[in-house]
Amino acid sequence: MEAADAIMKSAGSVMHIGREDRMPRLIERTRTQQTSTGEVTVRRDLRLSGVKTGDAAESRPFVIDTPDGYRVRADKPLRKIMQPRKQQPELERDELIAEGEVAPEWTLQDASGAQVRLSDLKGQVVVLDFWATWCGPCKVAMPHVQKLHDDYADKGVKVFGVNCWERADAKAYMTTSKYTYGLLLDGDKVADMYRVSGIPTFYLIDQEGKVAFAATGMPKEAALRAKIDALLAK
Repeated sequence: MEAADAIMKSAGSVMHIGREDRMPRLIERTRTQQTSTGEVTVRRDLRLSGVKTGDAAESRPFVIDTPDGYRVRADKPLRKIMQPRKQQPELERDELIAEGEVAPEWTLQDASGAQVRLSDLKGQVVVLDFWATWCGPCKVAMPHVQKLHDDYADKGVKVFGVNCWERADAKAYMTTSKYTYGLLLDGDKVADMYRVSGIPTFYLIDQEGKVAFAATGMPKEAALRAKIDALLAK
């Protein structure tokens, strides 16, 4: 993506414009939706490449051959075929990594600049909260994450907020809000590895480096504590 010197914002959307040709390069779309575990902020990226000015568009790429056994009929007016908003299907999402699978390895920088590796944390229970400062549901979950850190810090449990899809200063936000649990920065690639499509997303990794729990949205704190206690009791 080219460097952008202009960003146009609309409801839930951010468009990145190329500095030299002023053409769109990336459109970020976010929305908050209700799930069984609470509110989740979902982000979808549309990356544009090969965009040029002054070229006539060819019609062929936009023509789809009619499959055998089908026929073309006149389009219906849009107002008749659109579903009411509440009946439109949910966006498809990738499944999170299943319990029992080995958690993908990662190396990220913490707030002090030190490198943190998942493999170095073996023998401990690891809690990962994928979040961003602009995400309302993430902010609601953060006091619960802090409580987990406070109660389990000396019991072999490492709690991290994995900052991803960020637009602001995550370190400053944590400091101002007086959150003291671990902060891991620039977690976009790790979010992709862990199939994160909405935030907050939580992962619980056991002492052997395997996924013990995964959920999009803030799970009930009592249920998460029960899973952590079960791992510590092994």
